[in-house]
Amino acid sequence: MSNETLNNKYYTRKELMRFVIPSILGLFLFIIPLPYKGDFSIGVGMMASETKAAIGQYLPCFMMIVIVISGVITLIANMVY
Repeated sequence: MSNETLNNKYYTRKELMRFVIPSILGLFLFIIPLPYKGDFSIGVGMMASETKAAIGQYLPCFMMIVIVISGVITLIANMVY
């Protein structure tokens, strides 16, 4: 490999933090199991459990609204474009 193909770029602290902070957040949300109510769960699972406990009885209605709105927007977009 020639020296012309090597790219020695130094990153600023701001650029490095823009990569590191979301990466760490993603690890805790999707990869690393955390203790939760006597068991282990990933972050997204904990948020889903708490959301279901808080608005569980309204969830079917909410999902129906989301699906209908998505369908309407899709139809409008297909007619326009």
